This record gives sequence, C-alpha cells and structure tokens, in this order.
Amino acid sequence: MSDSFVFSTFSKSFAKLNLSLHVGEYDPNARMHVLQSQMVLVDFYETLLFKIVLFPYSTDYFDFQIRPAEQCCPVAEDNIMFKAACEWHKMRKIGLSVRVWHDDNVPTRRGFGIASSNAAELVKTLERCSYGLASSDSTLATTSISISEVKKLCASLGSDVSFFYEGNANSLVGGVGEKITPLKSDDEPKRFIIAIPPFHSVSSNAFKCLYENGKKTYDDFEHLEMNMKAKKILCEITGSLNWKTTGSGTAQFIENPSPSLLSRIRKIRNARICGFRFVEASRLLDASKT
Repeated sequence: MSDSFVFSTFSKSFAKLNLSLHVGEYDPNARMHVLQSQMVLVDFYETLLFKIVLFPYSTDYFDFQIRPAEQCCPVAEDNIMFKAACEWHKMRKIGLSVRVWHDDNVPTRRGFGIASSNAAELVKTLERCSYGLASSDSTLATTSISISEVKKLCASLGSDVSFFYEGNANSLVGGVGEKITPLKSDDEPKRFIIAIPPFHSVSSNAFKCLYENGKKTYDDFEHLEMNMKAKKILCEITGSLNWKTTGSGTAQFIENPSPSLLSRIRKIRNARICGFRFVEASRLLDASKT
C-alpha cells in the first residue's frame, strides 16, 4: 500500500474585470470591506501546473513551494495560494505537499484578482485530488467536509476568491465577497481592450485611500493617484476618455471599443511607444471555461 499519492495537473487561472464597483464600510469581523460589484471573467489568463502529493498516513506533514515567486509576495507565506493550501490541509487533516509553477502572464496588483484566482484554482484542484484519493481506496477517505465549509474557507482568504471558486463568468458579488449571484449573460459578445501600466498599486494602500481624516469619503478607486496618472497617459496617447479602473489595481479597460479606437491602440502597441501593455480580451461564457 502506497504511503503517498501523487497528482499532477494543468489549470487556467482567469482574470476578472469589475464592470461596476461600490465599496462599503469596513467589516471588523471579516476584516474586509463590504462591496457590491459586477464581476466578469475574461479570456486573459495564466497557466498553472500543480503537483500535489497527499500523505494519508502522515497527517501533520505540510510543504509548499511556488515557482516563480509571485510578484506581489516573493515570500511563500505571504501568498494566498500558500494560505489556501495551509487551511485546506488543516480542514482535511491529511499530509500535503504542493508544488506550483505558473507562467506569470497576468500581472498582480493591477486589479485582475489573479492571486485570488490562483488560490481558487488550487482549492478546486485539492478537492479533486481528495476525491480521487477516496475513490482509489475507500479506507483512505479524508475528513468529511461539506461544500459549504469549502466555500467558507474560500471566503476567508479574500473578497475575490469566492467569485473565482464559484466559476460563474458573470456575477453580482456582495457582502465581503461571499454572496455570489450569477447573472444571465446575453448572447452578444463583450469585447474589452485592457491597458496594463508599468506601475502598480497595493490593495491595502488603495483601501486606505478611501478615507480622508479617518472618515470614509470614496466608494471606488477611480480617484487614486496611480489610476488618475494611468487615465491621463491613456487619454493623451489614445484620445479616449472612457478608460475605467478594474478593482483596486491600476489596470484600465474599455468595454466594446470602437473599431477606430481599437485600430489606434493596435498601432500604439505595435510601435511600442509607451510602457503600457495592451491586451484584447472577451468576456467568458460559463461553458467556455476549459
């Protein structure tokens, strides 16, 4: 009988855009702000390779490594994936080794929620591995955990993780991120042009900027200095005033850009005349997530 069970799998970790965002008051119990946001998944993603080893007879064993270290948290212990693996290990009461490789295609600290997306993909993968272990030998079943407990784990990791875990490509997100209401997507394609600046923002600092003199003054992040800087540059080089901020990061986007604007941006991108990275993306349909 084997002392360990090895699972290897690839996964796509998709970025999100906030089509609308209202940040409410701070919830001291959840240690997060209440929010109301329409979030959509877009076909802008990074590829993850997971190597998971489960040790059913060494329940205290835990090891985690990620390569390369994510830009936002070079120390593994600061990584949301590390926290997800650690909490899942405690919840399932099974020895765990995690190795993660990712291609770093989607930058962190730009408002795409990619760190949360990665964490959600890891939780999904760990759950599949747990079921696979139990299927291979019923005597090796891990601690019985309900789906509601898994969702609670995701909600505790951050306000975006539940949205990515649920996997609905178009949703209204409320509470501290745990309330997910799937929205019916129309059949018309939604296209986006995304502008990624060479500078970023830190979420904790972004939330502090919602306050002036200790009083909450703003309910979104459009006014942040870095975002105003990005909009100013984009207006100057593209001629458009319609750039919108996603999340608490510095990335900007335009929904369904006109053919003339798209043509201008493609010329800017090809000429490499600024430090921005431009990405053309489409809203995912739930059936298109593969």
